[in-house]
Amino acid sequence: MKNDPMKVITFMQSLPVEDTSTIKGSLVVLIDEAKIHEMTRKIESANGSSVYIVDQNHELISSTPGASPLSKSILNELKSNTGLLNTHLNGQDVMVSFTTSEQVGWYYIDVMPLNLYLHKLKQMEHLALWLLLLCILVGSAAAYGITYRNYFPIKRIVEAIPAGKFHPRKAAGDEFDYIMEMMKVSWDEERSIKNKLTQQLPLLRSNYLHRVLQGYYEPPEQMKQSLEFMGIQFPFPHFAVILVQVDDLTRFAPNQSEKQWALVRFIISNLAEDSIYDLHTIHTIDLEKNRLALLVNLLPDQLGHPACR
Repeated sequence: MKNDPMKVITFMQSLPVEDTSTIKGSLVVLIDEAKIHEMTRKIESANGSSVYIVDQNHELISSTPGASPLSKSILNELKSNTGLLNTHLNGQDVMVSFTTSEQVGWYYIDVMPLNLYLHKLKQMEHLALWLLLLCILVGSAAAYGITYRNYFPIKRIVEAIPAGKFHPRKAAGDEFDYIMEMMKVSWDEERSIKNKLTQQLPLLRSNYLHRVLQGYYEPPEQMKQSLEFMGIQFPFPHFAVILVQVDDLTRFAPNQSEKQWALVRFIISNLAEDSIYDLHTIHTIDLEKNRLALLVNLLPDQLGHPACR
């Protein structure tokens, strides 16, 4: 049976390879061109392109069956190891890409119609655009979720602030400014209440001790809390109650108004506190307009002191 002729590519290499001055022989390799076509067929079918193999002298070694011959203008551009050209071939716009074999120096050239090349490029652009839109949507949803999760507690705080009771001193730019301004207003209000309470403490002490002298009773723990709240201290176990009554005020104040009586009680209270301040603890109680009670907590070691007597 007679075999069909086989088209081959002949590759010859002188021996030895590294010494070309003394050639002792040649290595001849016959490459079945059909095998090369089988290797390049996937590239050709996937891209609709033609594959060429050209030697260092720009001589055609192999090409895709039925492919148009390469023009001299394309072959003249094969000056580098790799490259990409946008040119014409047989009146058609094509995209030429090539690379070089490091071993034998052959050029492997792929020629693709420009419309197919741009079509694939547009497909990649569309894919990139869809991916970008997807990233934007996912990122927006994630950003909204994170923002809502972080903002919701702030919104609840803003809504929890009673509207109409307090007002910020200046217009708030955002929720944080509003909360800060309301905190400042709240702090000022707290300081104002503390100042008012401090001003009223002497009256509260006097009223409370007045009720105690009249027999008011509280459980020990509750009384301890009341005394701490009003700043009353009884560090010693011994007490004395001194009643002070002013019978006549005409010598000092002919016009005995309530203001004059309050001034007299204030002077007596200060004199009493200054006279025994270093020895004992004293609290002044207003009983009537012209009568005071001095509740003295006596220091045990000073019971025999003249000031105590």
